[in-house]
Amino acid sequence: MPTARLIHLRKCFMAVSWRAVGGVALGIGAMAASFWAGRATLSTPDEVAQQPVDQVGVEVRSGELGRVLTLSTKVTRATQPVAANRLVGTLTSIADSREFAEGATVYTVGATPVRVIQGAGAQWRAMSAGTSGPDVLVVQEALARLGVLDSPKDVWDATTVAQVKAWQQAQGQPATGEFTLGELIAVPQLPAQLLVDQENGWPGAELGGGEVLLRRAAGEPTFVMELTRSQGAQVAAGTAVKVRHGAHSWAGVLGEASGRDDGVAMPVTAPDGGPPCAMECATLPLNESSLLTEVVIAPPEQGPIVPVSALSYQPDGRITVEVLVDGGTQRREVNVRAVADGQAVVDGVSPGERVRAVV
Repeated sequence: MPTARLIHLRKCFMAVSWRAVGGVALGIGAMAASFWAGRATLSTPDEVAQQPVDQVGVEVRSGELGRVLTLSTKVTRATQPVAANRLVGTLTSIADSREFAEGATVYTVGATPVRVIQGAGAQWRAMSAGTSGPDVLVVQEALARLGVLDSPKDVWDATTVAQVKAWQQAQGQPATGEFTLGELIAVPQLPAQLLVDQENGWPGAELGGGEVLLRRAAGEPTFVMELTRSQGAQVAAGTAVKVRHGAHSWAGVLGEASGRDDGVAMPVTAPDGGPPCAMECATLPLNESSLLTEVVIAPPEQGPIVPVSALSYQPDGRITVEVLVDGGTQRREVNVRAVADGQAVVDGVSPGERVRAVV
């Protein structure tokens, strides 16, 4: 009977997805076909019956092999409302940006831009001549940071009206010296990632006021890898992964699997249990996204590399190669450390030696 070691290696050779790290491409199907078509079979406990095959000498080289699956991870970020829309009319445009600085336009109703300012508390009334109070001070402090006003105060006086008119004129807007309710939206901290909820409003939609259009991130994002059952059978909780997002690369580990109708779902976290994105979560979009993820099934191994077809399985469970020496051959036991795309990293031979392989 085959030993546990032999069974393990056969399972490795028949795996669905292998990849050579550092230049050896995936292709286990071709590997399995070329290997099993010409390898020895166990006919009796005492001998190995060889099939007629063509054999050549192949030089042992030094390299690196590993096994990695490339899958995807679904990232979801919860959001919460920032403010309700207070303008009536046609939603004519939505900003393309994801991150907004103070004074930026997030959407436009008719010809009126809706801008964000930094400040606490909701904007609940128009800013016009004679208006006073803490909310007026919040707006004026924002306008001062934007260079519109010289000195902020809690009253909308004649000086404020004149300076706002000059700024509006420079912006190509009607020079009224005031802001109607809905033109300014206060956000606690800027710059910030904001999302216009296009389920409630989209370019061309008629707005009646009261729609929740602007949202911001709430809490930490969640990372979940959704796998088919065959993919799920190849990975286990604790497996190391690398999640890629643009120029960013985040290390993570897989958590315990939970069943789904069409497969399994496995959470992805940083090694410390937090989100893999750590301090870079703000680079993620607010809506749902999918990120390429490398699942490290077998860490890369470096060492002498031989073709899988050079390996012979002995009745006692040993794995050997035939090394070409002085016009003859020498059977030598090897230890297989990694397999990918018809190649194997082994101990027991040295780079530069030649081994007999099936072609």
